[in-house]
Amino acid sequence: MNFRNYVNNSAASYALLQDHITSTIYVVNLENIGVTHRKKVYRLGWRTANLANINIDRVEPIQLIHIDESKQEIWRASHDVLDSVIAYGTVQCAFERVTSYTQQRFQFGGPLTQFQVVRHKLVDIAIERENLNTLSIAY
Repeated sequence: MNFRNYVNNSAASYALLQDHITSTIYVVNLENIGVTHRKKVYRLGWRTANLANINIDRVEPIQLIHIDESKQEIWRASHDVLDSVIAYGTVQCAFERVTSYTQQRFQFGGPLTQFQVVRHKLVDIAIERENLNTLSIAY
């Protein structure tokens, strides 16, 4: 079995793995013989949800939840809502940091916000942020 999943912190000895084909969630002890995981992939802005590839050879994971066909749509919809809320929070944080930086950073005798190109980029970020907000409310 080969999973790509979210690992709960770097020191966690157990991981929750989801098989996307059968919609089953497993609990796997990462310290078992036969469980290997490669170096984590760090994603900018998503550092609390680091990704890793986990390979399981000759290890029987503990089946935690099996989601039958009738509940798969609810499961996917809840994941979509959670993803949109996380994305909105990430964009909101990035927007606040960028606006703060551009107001504090002085270049060519004034703040960066005096340049039209920078203001246009800030507006583009604000529009994307509002689109994500609308998407998360629509769910």
